[in-house]
Amino acid sequence: MTVTLNLPDDLAAEIAARPDADEFVAAAVADALNAEKAGRGNGHAAVKTAGRNDASKYWDRQNARRVFLIKKELNEKLTPVERDELDRLQTEMSEHLNTVRPLPFEALERLEKYVDEAESRLSGKS
Repeated sequence: MTVTLNLPDDLAAEIAARPDADEFVAAAVADALNAEKAGRGNGHAAVKTAGRNDASKYWDRQNARRVFLIKKELNEKLTPVERDELDRLQTEMSEHLNTVRPLPFEALERLEKYVDEAESRLSGKS
């Protein structure tokens, strides 16, 4: 099936320059549709309810694009559209990591309390 999209010239040129343009657009549209079907707004939300493989593939694609934009930013100036995309990807990745692998602050606080109590007991016995 062929679908025609009307995009701003700079965005269309950026997509057209990708060697995987067809796959990239298809994946982006699929991700947006999945997010919409799951009731998560405008399609920018992560595919969190998909199966493990789908979610993994989604985050692999998101991270690959994020890394590409970061590397590009180091070598040249990003377009305003790229800057917005990178900011969105950075936020989404941070939120995703906080969900799937949160930092263990509670465990660290318990450990710190245990160490403080042990030090108090030891210094009281000396």
